[in-house]
Amino acid sequence: MTDTGLNPEDLQFGNYSESEPTTTTPAKISANSHSGGVGVDVSDDDNFSDTDDRAGLLDDKASRGRSAPGFWTFEYYQSFFDVDTDMVFSRIQASLIPSTSRNYIKSYIRPNPDLYGPFWIAATLIFAIAVNGNIASYFEDREKEQKWAYDLDKISVAGSLITGYLTVVPTLLWLIIRWRRSLTPFSLLEIVCVYGYILAIFVPASVVWLLPLTWLQITTAVVCFAVSSAVICTTFWPAFEEEDRLISVGIMALLVALHALLVTCFMIIH
Repeated sequence: MTDTGLNPEDLQFGNYSESEPTTTTPAKISANSHSGGVGVDVSDDDNFSDTDDRAGLLDDKASRGRSAPGFWTFEYYQSFFDVDTDMVFSRIQASLIPSTSRNYIKSYIRPNPDLYGPFWIAATLIFAIAVNGNIASYFEDREKEQKWAYDLDKISVAGSLITGYLTVVPTLLWLIIRWRRSLTPFSLLEIVCVYGYILAIFVPASVVWLLPLTWLQITTAVVCFAVSSAVICTTFWPAFEEEDRLISVGIMALLVALHALLVTCFMIIH
């Protein structure tokens, strides 16, 4: 029989219930390029805890929750009014000085077209035309020694005219640009923004129309029409300059004719 060399006294039973817990050092398997072995180095920095997993899930849910708001929400329209006073005044000033060297949309409107300026310009113009028109009629009736009455219809007529113009004409132009597949496209918001700001010149003109001088009223209307029409043509001409000359000139003539109709209506209402 072979002697195993075990002494019964060497056999002891230990109490492991009270022993200190052992810690396991993360295994490190390094990649040895010389031996051709491939390994993975697992260190403490690469350990993922439950907290990290929960944080990752929350971040993923938050990123999915930041989707673009729908057009029926307030947040969707809030971006259209995200402008400051200096930006609005610079756009008004640029609309009063036509330039062939700088495109109005590319230089002043992009990348942040707004509805704040056009809204307040249109609202101011509506009340200016209505109020100044009533004041002018008051002085006319006073000279003729006639009884004067405030005409409330001027507000509704001016409001319908300006609102319709800012809705129909920009939409028509946008559809034409899409139909012709222009190489220089403009968005509907940018077009509405331009048409809103070019109406700013008519606000002081409505005050000049208070003077009972026909030649001055007509001259003021012609000057305002020429300036605003020049802004329209210089802004939107690049969208049609690649077209046939007859088509491009015809589209510009249509825009100018619609603008002339608007100015004529201003004079009639006033």
